[in-house]
Amino acid sequence: MVQITPLLRLLLTRLTSPELSASSRGLTEKMVLDVIEPAPREITVTIPSAPLLQPIVEALRDDPGDRHSLGDWSRTLGVSTKTLTRVFRFETGLPFTRWVAAVRAQDAIYLLGRGTPLEEVAMLLGYSSPSAFGAAIKRVTGSTPSTFQAVAGQHS
Repeated sequence: MVQITPLLRLLLTRLTSPELSASSRGLTEKMVLDVIEPAPREITVTIPSAPLLQPIVEALRDDPGDRHSLGDWSRTLGVSTKTLTRVFRFETGLPFTRWVAAVRAQDAIYLLGRGTPLEEVAMLLGYSSPSAFGAAIKRVTGSTPSTFQAVAGQHS
């Protein structure tokens, strides 16, 4: 993720102009590379490869709103929660709930960036309300969902 500063937003908007000459486009692209900065909170999601965790990965891939808890998965997979917790941390570097939150945040950013309405994204990702969704996204990314919608709006 990158920090979308006002200057970067203006430069990206400029790049969408069909009237921009090739030389101006090249200069603007160089300026983008000069001002681009990493976002204060990076969302990196490591997809676990352990066979034990594949049902969880597939369930979240098929339905990002899947509400199974660690205890639910423990019972479904026939292992203790301690074992599942240990394997999850080893494979992803995160506790189960933080990993799920990061997966959902990545999905949210993608959907909001494509112009999907906030209420629809909240529902697809299994949040009880748009406000619960907004609080969860802000907790993970440091930004509100409207920030990602605004960036999408700049490129429409």
